[in-house]
Amino acid sequence: MGSAASYLLIAVLTVTAAIHAGFAIYGWRRRGASGAGVFGFINLALAIWLTSYAGELAGADFETKVAWAQAQYLGIASVPVLWFLYSLELRGRLRSISWPWMVALWIVPALTIIMVFTTRWHGLHWSSVQLASTEQLSFVRVAYGPWFWVQAAYSYTLLLAGTILLLNYVSRSSDLYRDQAAMLLVASVLPWIANIAYLAGLIPMP
Repeated sequence: MGSAASYLLIAVLTVTAAIHAGFAIYGWRRRGASGAGVFGFINLALAIWLTSYAGELAGADFETKVAWAQAQYLGIASVPVLWFLYSLELRGRLRSISWPWMVALWIVPALTIIMVFTTRWHGLHWSSVQLASTEQLSFVRVAYGPWFWVQAAYSYTLLLAGTILLLNYVSRSSDLYRDQAAMLLVASVLPWIANIAYLAGLIPMP
């Protein structure tokens, strides 16, 4: 790795991560407003995800790349739950979620993170991990174990449920947070398309 294209991609990921970190700080400082706190946590998770992805691409050796690829899951596993909670908060339903249900929502993400960091011993999340490269980039290529599909199904269910709630909110609401929710919905379209295309094998890169 070392081409101009690879450095540009790493720079874009790093800058985008910094922007999300700024949004995270913005949301935390205004956490008293409806949805602001969860909005901040979503952006923190995205910042971790993007920073770790940049770290994977920039990593000097295989073990470093794998460590960064694992770190991505601190964000990957958290974003779907936070997205769902954000949609509930804007609809005024978050307070109706009891603590047992809140804990239950985080069981799969917590198990996913544990599975990712211990996958070399059981292969339940990644059944194999290899170093792959193109002319521009070197990255971690994995084969998925059974737990990955459990996590993917759970994540897509929460993302879809949250998206439906936000669509309903945007179509019916006229309050201050409607524009914020609408921007998030628009911003979610490309990641949805890209991730589905990747899982379907239409995109060879991670």
